[in-house]
Amino acid sequence: MCDEQLRKFDLRVLGFSDSCFNITVLRKYAQKLTYVYGFGYGYIPSSITPNYWLEEEKPFVGLYSKAMVTGTRLALYRLLKYFADTHKERPAFLLVYLFIGDYITVDDILWVKID
Repeated sequence: MCDEQLRKFDLRVLGFSDSCFNITVLRKYAQKLTYVYGFGYGYIPSSITPNYWLEEEKPFVGLYSKAMVTGTRLALYRLLKYFADTHKERPAFLLVYLFIGDYITVDDILWVKID
């Protein structure tokens, strides 16, 4: 995605992930994509702390390989509020991934393999 496309959709926070964490690639994104305010990246190695930092004066927020499922909007609100209240230094934005779909089970995998 280039700056022109980001402007067209007014996309200011770009979220993405790949299979191999590479800080050099993230730095190139920060340099080349001048329209965005910040980036969300999932998943980062647990050895990288904190899970937010600046590249080219733009915040990167990374997700560790664990997820917290909250269930309701109120539970999510309380979780975000708790984080904001207990962390004096925090990123300019927090990532919330919304999963719409169904989880794959072992039976689904076996069914696909048989077909």
